[in-house]
Parts: sequence; C-alpha cells; structure tokens
Amino acid sequence: MQLEITQLLYSFVCLIILASAIAWAGLAYPLRIAPNASLRFVIANLTCLSAIMLTMQRTAEPSYWFWQVADLLLLTVLMLFRSGVQRLFRLSYSLRWDLVILAVTAFVLFIQVPSAQSQHFFGIIFSAVATYFCAMLTRDALLGIRPQINGQAGILLAIPPALLTLFFAARLLLLLLMDGPERNYLVDLNSPEGHHMLWFMVAQSLLMNVAMFAAALTKLVLRIKHLAERDILTGVANRRIGILRLEQAEKLYQRDQMAFCIVLMDLDYFKKINDSLGHVAGDAALKECAHRLSSALRGSDVLFRYGGE
Repeated sequence: MQLEITQLLYSFVCLIILASAIAWAGLAYPLRIAPNASLRFVIANLTCLSAIMLTMQRTAEPSYWFWQVADLLLLTVLMLFRSGVQRLFRLSYSLRWDLVILAVTAFVLFIQVPSAQSQHFFGIIFSAVATYFCAMLTRDALLGIRPQINGQAGILLAIPPALLTLFFAARLLLLLLMDGPERNYLVDLNSPEGHHMLWFMVAQSLLMNVAMFAAALTKLVLRIKHLAERDILTGVANRRIGILRLEQAEKLYQRDQMAFCIVLMDLDYFKKINDSLGHVAGDAALKECAHRLSSALRGSDVLFRYGGE
C-alpha cells in the first residue's frame, strides 16, 4: 500500500512537470513568447523529469546513477530556472559561475562512494547548493519583476523560489543537527516519512511553473504596452500618448489652475537630409534628436512625436 502511494505521488509530479514542459514549448514555438527563456524552462522541466525518474529507482542497493546523478540533475534544474529568469528579464548572466559551482558539487559528490551511510552526506551537499541556487533565483526574480510590476504583485511571483530557499535551508539545518534514524525521512523520499517531501515537490513544481508563466506573460503584456505607447523609430511617446497627456494637463488646469507649457519643435531642412543622404540617415538624425531631447527632460516632462518630423 505504501509503495503504491509513493508511485502515485511520483506519477503526479511527473505529470505536472511534463505538462509544464509542453506548455513552455508552446510558448517558445510557435508562439515565440520569450523563446530563449521559454526554451530554458522546457529543458529545466525535462531535466527535472529525468531526475525524478532516476530517484524513483532508488533502492537499498547503492548506485551512482540513482544517487549522485539524480541529485546533480535536480541542481541543474534550479540553475536552468535561474538562467531562464535572467534571459527573460535581461539581467546580468551568471551561467559560467553557476556551472563552476555545479562542477565542484559534482566532484564532491562523486568522491564519495554511494551507500546507505553516505545518504546523509549527499543530503547535506545537495541542500547547501540548492539553497544557494534558490536564493539567487529569488533575488533575480525580484530584480527582474519589481521594476516592471509595482506593488505586491512583483513580490508574489518571487514567493515560490523563496519558499524553496527556506525549505532547503531548513533541511540543511536539520541534517546538520539531527542524528540517528529519524533523519532518514529527510534524505530518502521513498520512505513512508518521505511522502511529506513528495507532496512539497508536487506543490512547488506547480507553483514554480505558474510563477514563471505569470512572469513571462507579464513581460509580454509590458512589451505590448510599450509598443502601443512608443514611437517605433525614436522610442519616445507616440502621438496618442502625447494627446492623452495634453488632455490630462488641460483638465488639471481647468480644475486646479495648474499651468502647463507646450513646446512644438520642427527640424529645419529635414527633407534635404533624406534627399541627399537617404532615409536611413534621416532616421538616424531623428533618433539622435530624440535622444538629446529626452536626456534634457525633467521627470514631469513628456516628449512625444506628433508628426513625421
């Protein structure tokens, strides 16, 4: 009976992860929503699926595949999720440093011969590295999300990796402090006591992918909003946003007598640039002019492109 429950939980986890991988693949191709980040999330979920399938084969008989390799694959999943978040929000890339940490972890794990006694050692090393990756993933999620999503929504999307950080940190602390057979449930997921950790894996697999889906869709919505409000050539506000700001300023003046100023600018002899140097040079002149004007604005000012010039 206990074995059937364990197998059922494993199957449930695998089903969630496989469905997540398929969904991310759909976002990457053909929808092409953040394809680079989505592809990393696909690989992360497939890697997690492989790691869980190896973990399911663990028995009392020692095995490098079912112990060290499975743990390294799970750590690779966390590294890939972090890489995906960095690609999604265009943060500074840390893949090389993360690969170095993963390589050192692999060395430390493989110098230990797998056995029933070495499970405790594997659990400590795995929990320490997982805590680091989850903490860095939480930090990257906050750095990427908070500047673009105001209020508590940005914090909510970083909760799943934050919970994972707390979980692995608590697991590491317990493994260091506890002694005797009661600590086995922390390292042996196939034990009856390990079912609590399996349920946690179910919840976290779902929450992590939901949070990353929300982050990817938020990025898409913000991108659409940017394209709808910005001039595609110069990057300044377009005519629709400019007129809207003028209407708001007029209403403030009518209600509170808050004065405002309008400056209408035109580039003299702009047609000569296009005629003599070509439209590419004309576009470059417009972008340079927009850049110089934008750099001279105050925070309360708005620059928008009203017409062709």
